[in-house]
Amino acid sequence: MEAAPLLQNDGLQAMAGPPAVLGCLHEGYKPNGRGSTGDQRVSLTPKVAEQIMKDGYKIVVETGAGAWAGFSDDAYSEVGCEVLSRSEVIRKGQVLFSIDPPVRDFRSLGGKILISW
Repeated sequence: MEAAPLLQNDGLQAMAGPPAVLGCLHEGYKPNGRGSTGDQRVSLTPKVAEQIMKDGYKIVVETGAGAWAGFSDDAYSEVGCEVLSRSEVIRKGQVLFSIDPPVRDFRSLGGKILISW
C-alpha cells in the first residue's frame, strides 16, 4: 500500500456549499386545551440556535414556536433565525426538531430528517 495520507481525496473539502437548514416546529400547545396537541416547551431556544448557527447552519423557526416557553419570535429573529409559517419551515428545513412527533404533518415530511423526543 502506498504511503498516502489517510484523509487525502476523502471528498470532505468538496462538500462546501449552502448551509444545512434546521427547522424548529411549534408544539401545538393552546392554553385553553381545545385542540391542544403539544407541549409548552420548545425544541430550540434562541441561545441554542445562536450557538448552532455559529457552526454554519441556517435555522428557520415556526411563528410562535417559543411563545409558551417564554421566547418571542423577535428573540429568534434577533439571533439570526428566520421566523416563518409552519408550511414554510417544513418546506425549507432539511432537519426538523420537535419535542412531540408532528403526526399530523408526517405526509409532508418526505425526504426530511425529524428529531423528536
